[in-house]
Amino acid sequence: EQMMGLNKGLNELGFELVFDKRPQLIEAIKLATIDYVYANPPIRQNFSDYIIDHLHYDYHYISDIFSSTEGIPLGKYAIKVRMRRARQLLRTTNDSIADIAYALGYTSQTYMSTQFKKELSLGVNKYISGLRMERAKLLLAETNLSITEIASQLFYYDAKYFSKCFFEKMGMNPKDYRNSLHENRSE
Repeated sequence: EQMMGLNKGLNELGFELVFDKRPQLIEAIKLATIDYVYANPPIRQNFSDYIIDHLHYDYHYISDIFSSTEGIPLGKYAIKVRMRRARQLLRTTNDSIADIAYALGYTSQTYMSTQFKKELSLGVNKYISGLRMERAKLLLAETNLSITEIASQLFYYDAKYFSKCFFEKMGMNPKDYRNSLHENRSE
């Protein structure tokens, strides 16, 4: 009410209250970007075209306002949101890299993998391997599952290969790792 009264008083004097719409526009850009990245099924439209259609502004205008306000180019922000979503999907699904790339609107797995490595300084396969090892350590510590059952749960084709990968990452085989945890608990 105060703003309306102020605006009315200014209008009577020949002035107009100007509102800065940038914060609302920035919020709308972020929401549109998130909607684009998280859409299921994926939106098969170029990101910039989607933003133009969704917000009804020229892309260069939107991009300039976003980068000057947020300190990051809009395209780079969209990549960061996509990579956050990629990490989430890699952690929570058993989808292939190709399926995740498709779900994120990439035209190729290679392009997504390249952006992933640029953003995280770590390749997708190494990231997945790290996730599997963390899960393996948890399963070894918290369950009585056999090494074969753990390997199977983590999608290793056999227990020997799983043990080899575990040894390369942890410096000990899964059985010794589990035994060392039990020894530490009993001390």
